[in-house]
Amino acid sequence: MNIGERIRTLRERAGLSQAELGQRAGGVRPPAVTQWESGQTMPDPRRLPLIAAALGVGLEELVADIDPGGPVRRGRRAAEAPADASGMPVAADSHFASARRVPAVASMARDLPVRGTTVGGADGEFVLNGDTVDLVRRPPGISPTANVFALYVQGDSMSPRYERGDLVYVNTLKPPTPGSDVVIELHPAKGETAGACYIKRLVKIGSEKLWLAEFFPERREFAIDRRKVRQIWRIYSTAELLGV
Repeated sequence: MNIGERIRTLRERAGLSQAELGQRAGGVRPPAVTQWESGQTMPDPRRLPLIAAALGVGLEELVADIDPGGPVRRGRRAAEAPADASGMPVAADSHFASARRVPAVASMARDLPVRGTTVGGADGEFVLNGDTVDLVRRPPGISPTANVFALYVQGDSMSPRYERGDLVYVNTLKPPTPGSDVVIELHPAKGETAGACYIKRLVKIGSEKLWLAEFFPERREFAIDRRKVRQIWRIYSTAELLGV
């Protein structure tokens, strides 16, 4: 059985529609759930704990005895499936092997704050308003004492890296390094109380500038004056979230 078949079986057992599952798993749109269940795409491994919780099962049950070698056709989210040098999808057993070592979702503390955001321009700008709008489960790789917050992705400007409704976990202690995804907060403009924020890929750190890359259009790089940057925080990778 592949992961899509397992999701469909557990969803039907729970009496959920595809729309209800998507909503409970962080605001995933029904067509994405359809693609998972039909084997067209695979869910982002970072979303597996949310899917398990939505289905009312532990993560181990969701991924137990999954055959990672089933067909995966390229689609809007096909970039989530690992690929070899030729660009063809390959087995994703590493994702499921990692997931099998993750504690049951119900055992994860629901104490991690989600900071409120408001959507800005088409380039992905948003503003951190300082409010806690939700509490979500703390993934096993995040220490209870770590200074961490989460963000709900809004809009489609970061697709396909981050989709609307995805959770992004922000590490405020570990310094960002080139190649990592980051949240950048700029100094507020005159008369404003908060500066614009962006989620980008950090390419290079210079003495006077930061070089960043867009997710959409893919890999468009640009530089920003470091004097304009108030904060830069590193986003947890999937491996870090799973504690592997």
